[in-house]
Amino acid sequence: SEDALRQHSAAKHCYQPPWAHLDPPVSTPGRWVYTADFPSEKSFGFFVCNCGREWVSAHAFTTYTQGCQGCETMLLPCCMWLNDHRSGGYAYDEDPEEVDKPHDFGRCEACRRGLCLSSRHYR
Repeated sequence: SEDALRQHSAAKHCYQPPWAHLDPPVSTPGRWVYTADFPSEKSFGFFVCNCGREWVSAHAFTTYTQGCQGCETMLLPCCMWLNDHRSGGYAYDEDPEEVDKPHDFGRCEACRRGLCLSSRHYR
């Protein structure tokens, strides 16, 4: 119907990307991009689960999943933080404060495969 078409068009224009409400994870310039558009392998990632949980991880990979703490579903990040330039000398643009936060090894596929830098940092 014409009314349904009008509602659909209005909804399309109201759509915001999943990261619209997120603050930058670091103080260096950059932006959130969809994981498919991320040109590297590792950065901060934003995860959205069907159970309603959302989280940001400093140890997100484009090809490795993390488990939701609410329902244990394994997910790839929906978007990744793309730094405009590297600064501070931290590998993979990690914020030094984020590196010191606890890491959920059991829900990190990259840790289980021995590829996550966090697993090497803490063990």
